[in-house]
Amino acid sequence: MPTERPSGIVVTVIGATGGSGVPVCLFLLGKEMQALSPVACLRAVTRNPTGDRAAILRQRVELTCGKEAASKLKFCKADFSNRAALETAIDGSDFLYLCSPNYRHQLAFECSLIDIAAKCRVKRVVKMSVLKVFTGLDKKAHGVYHHRIHEYAVTKHPELKLVTLGCPYFLQNIPMYFGYGIVTKGEFRHVLQNEDMRWIDLNDAARTVAGLLTCDSETFERFNHRHIDLVGPDNGGMNVEKVCTLLTKYGMPTKNVQLTLDEWKKELQLGGLPDGQITNIIDFHSMLRDDTKIGQRIKFFKNHQDRMKPTYDAEPDLARLPFSYKGTESSVEDYIKNEGVLLLKQLRSVLQRSSS
Repeated sequence: MPTERPSGIVVTVIGATGGSGVPVCLFLLGKEMQALSPVACLRAVTRNPTGDRAAILRQRVELTCGKEAASKLKFCKADFSNRAALETAIDGSDFLYLCSPNYRHQLAFECSLIDIAAKCRVKRVVKMSVLKVFTGLDKKAHGVYHHRIHEYAVTKHPELKLVTLGCPYFLQNIPMYFGYGIVTKGEFRHVLQNEDMRWIDLNDAARTVAGLLTCDSETFERFNHRHIDLVGPDNGGMNVEKVCTLLTKYGMPTKNVQLTLDEWKKELQLGGLPDGQITNIIDFHSMLRDDTKIGQRIKFFKNHQDRMKPTYDAEPDLARLPFSYKGTESSVEDYIKNEGVLLLKQLRSVLQRSSS
């Protein structure tokens, strides 16, 4: 049965209570967005619409965007394993945003979601990947999942308007991944050998998502069926050393310290992360190191891009979007100054209380 459709723009956000879903929802329902392209209904897809994370999202929308905006937020119960529930949530939507974690069934689940979007005639899909899309890698590599999902969409459903955004590390993950070492040892303990993994504020990424979903058709065609890296070694963001410098500047003295994968795994365990999440994090980071088999393969393909060039290597002009990625070091500094250091200090207080 088709979902009742209100008049105006309808956007469905998959994983609305997750790390990237929350800032996307806040921006789509925010005053800047509503003044230009009002959203009539935002369908927030989550596994638990009555849980704490859903309640927090609604509170943040009401606090940040107002009660009228909060009234446009509609929670839908669904997950990747329930195709019928996903189809109900997506049917009647104009636009779809998707960002899921790297996990075992990602390829099958996201390709199924692409099928649903095409069936429901969604006008645009914006998919965010936390790892650059690589080609030529074996089927165990997360990167090839993103490549295959993207290629599946553009070949199986060429009529579907879709763009994949590449984002590396989210600044908002600093307390979770690296907080324990920062607050207990004054060290940013990591496994990024070359330190060329750049950082992005999720709020900046959310601006780009909103811009892509709501820009005019002519502008969107510049991006359609392409993969776009928002930041990288050559186009913005901040490396580890600069992040340490900013943490120190704003009251959290931090040194840059490299670990082995085994050492970092123990660090994550001390930080209290669940075992399954730690396994996923370690698998992900093994691709970024030269001393692992998969890391060596990725490095090889990076060094032979002329022979392994992806079909979506062009980088369109993001400045054409009504809400574009700022991409400035000042925006990263603003996050660390106003939010990142505060969260780390709160984490330190929690650890001190638990040890006393």
